[in-house]
Amino acid sequence: MGTIKSVLRKVQAINIPEIARESFVSVETDYAEENKKQLFEGFDKDGSRLKQYRSNKYARVKNEMNPLPGLGNPDFYVTGAFTNSRHVTINGNVIETTYSDEKAARLLERDPNISGLGGSFKLEFINEKLKPSFFAEVRKRTGL
Repeated sequence: MGTIKSVLRKVQAINIPEIARESFVSVETDYAEENKKQLFEGFDKDGSRLKQYRSNKYARVKNEMNPLPGLGNPDFYVTGAFTNSRHVTINGNVIETTYSDEKAARLLERDPNISGLGGSFKLEFINEKLKPSFFAEVRKRTGL
């Protein structure tokens, strides 16, 4: 393994922001899937409920399709076209999400906080996916 001094030199030589970006890139599909789960349960990136449906009739129809978010709470899922059109990138230190689906602009205007993770969804992603990826890369680069 080496002396404490050599381990310290290895740790000081690593580029933490670079490792963080690379770690995220390696699990970005998991990030997108966790966001999909979050929406399917009716929550936004702040962990708040999505804005309720305006139409009670449509709310009942959607509740029959997916009762998980509760009556009146949207899940942004009918065919999967919107969530499957998601593209996640890292721009500097910012995670950017774009959508190619034709409904995207309207849905983002309705609920601007639908992209990103919050609450237990964020914690699960960080603890189950991002942290292990990050520490594996640190171990690889330092030989620890």
